[in-house]
Amino acid sequence: MKKNFLNITIVLLFTGLGLISCRSVAEVNLLDTRRELSRAGFKKMEADTPEKLAHLKTLEQLVVTKRRRDGKTFYFYADAIKDKSLYVGRLENYRRYEGWDVHQNTAEMRHQDAVNETVDLHMMATEAWGVWGPYGAWW
Repeated sequence: MKKNFLNITIVLLFTGLGLISCRSVAEVNLLDTRRELSRAGFKKMEADTPEKLAHLKTLEQLVVTKRRRDGKTFYFYADAIKDKSLYVGRLENYRRYEGWDVHQNTAEMRHQDAVNETVDLHMMATEAWGVWGPYGAWW
């Protein structure tokens, strides 16, 4: 009986340690992502009102997504979970984040831009982007 209790305790201890280490690695990765976005020139916009936070939660989380609005292309990274911020960048910021040479204009880059295109005009029209202020305030 004591041996079974000891075995169960050891298994639970290692399981707990494994979960803690996985969480720590994930948190470090998120911190690295936000740091790299900032280094690439993405602008951090905090969700400092209930309306902004509500909108932030509707966006795809922890992934850089591309959207067009009024003929301009923006890249967004939403983090409603930990950072409660929206990171906004333009094409040159995204390329810098991805490690591209910003001044390079190759067919491969144009192809990558086409692959990353996720424009959904209906979604953009129905989302509450106004809570973040006018686009001109971002860039």
